[in-house]
Amino acid sequence: MLAFNHALFGDVFEDGLRHQLASGANPRFIADYHAHGVFSLHWVPRNLWHYFANPLLRRLPDGTLSFDPDGNSLFLVTPALVYIFPALRARAGLVRAAWTACACSMGVLLLFFGTGWFGFGNRYLLDLLPLAILLVAAGMRGRLTTLSVVLIAASVAVNAWGLHRFVLEVG
Repeated sequence: MLAFNHALFGDVFEDGLRHQLASGANPRFIADYHAHGVFSLHWVPRNLWHYFANPLLRRLPDGTLSFDPDGNSLFLVTPALVYIFPALRARAGLVRAAWTACACSMGVLLLFFGTGWFGFGNRYLLDLLPLAILLVAAGMRGRLTTLSVVLIAASVAVNAWGLHRFVLEVG
C-alpha cells in the first residue's frame, strides 16, 4: 500500500483522502478533517455511539422512517451479533485470534474521523464482520436455538429493510 501511495501521489503516507476532501466532499467532513485530522482521540466518543449504541432513526419529510446516515448500532443492524459476547469465554486459538483481530480493527475504526457516511449500518465494519461472524458461531457453540434463529431472521429482515431504504434514498 505504501508503494501504491508513493506511485500515485509521490508520498508513501498520502492515501488520497486529502485530495478527495478538497475536491467536493461534504463541507461537514472538510471542517472535521481540518479540526482534528483523520485519526484522533476526538472521534472515539462519537464512533462508540454510532458503532455500538445508536438506535436513532430519522423521519423523512414524507413521514417515512429511515436509517441514520452516520450509522446505527451494529447490534440494531445485525441483532445476531450479540452472540459475540458468549464467545468471550471460548479458549480456542481461532477464537482468540478473531477477538484480537476484531479489537485491532475496532481500535483503528474508533479513532477514524468517519463512520461511513450515508450507508445503512456502518460500512467500515464490513472489514471485521467475517471475523465477528466467527465469534458469533463460537458464541452459539455450534447450536441453533429458537433465540438464535429469531436473531438471525431479525438480522436478515433489518438488513433487507436497510437495503430497501438505501435504494429508495439514493435512487
